[in-house]
Amino acid sequence: MLLLTALGVSGCTVVADVPSGAAGETLTERIIEMLLYPMLIIQTALGVSVLALTIAGNSEGSGPETSNNQAEASVSAAATVRARWLAAINRLRPGLIFLTLVRLVLIGLVLRDLTAFQGSYLALLVSDTPLSVPTTALVLFVSFAAALSIPFTMLAFDGAAGVLLSVLLKKRVYTLSFQVVKFVLRVAFVIGVTWLTLGFVAGTRPLEPWLAWLAVFGAGAGTDWGLMMMHLGFSSDVWRMIPLGVFIGEKTGYGQK
Repeated sequence: MLLLTALGVSGCTVVADVPSGAAGETLTERIIEMLLYPMLIIQTALGVSVLALTIAGNSEGSGPETSNNQAEASVSAAATVRARWLAAINRLRPGLIFLTLVRLVLIGLVLRDLTAFQGSYLALLVSDTPLSVPTTALVLFVSFAAALSIPFTMLAFDGAAGVLLSVLLKKRVYTLSFQVVKFVLRVAFVIGVTWLTLGFVAGTRPLEPWLAWLAVFGAGAGTDWGLMMMHLGFSSDVWRMIPLGVFIGEKTGYGQK
């Protein structure tokens, strides 16, 4: 109920601006902006959930006496760990399917937008950067692949961390305390990086080049910014304003090349 309420409130705060939007924005970009916060909430909830599922309940027992039994127990323990990891991810499969379907629909809309202006829309986006159109197309489609894989990799990492911590933290009070701390830090990180990055691109929060690069990297790697990777206007601003913003050996922006 709390998650649904948060999704509704976050969507309502943005949906009022969707019909108008900023000058030059496409309908796809306005839809992405509307879905950004709900998708961040869902991904954060999935990460916290898979950690809670994997960190709970690690059974302890006495070790086997013989070397053969030890080898068998080792194989059995490894299979058990993998099973717990996969089972936790599988329980959250509906959320992953939903996130993936939303991204697939948005990718289709972005591909439709690329046909605008007689197919020269991509060239217009990078007209004031040293990027060529073929390079930009390659980077863009790599970003699509990253956007589709981020929910799975983040969930797999959180699940693996939960399995590891279930072995290290034997007492339940420790696991509960860690989950509370992890939840607070995760939410604070998501809010902080999102606020910092969006403010920088909008021009309201100037940052040093290295800090801006770290902010965008943190947003992409740690908060599931797959949607913003498909926001062509946002990506164009990042490529233009941040050195090495597209992870290539060429500095863009700040008068350097």
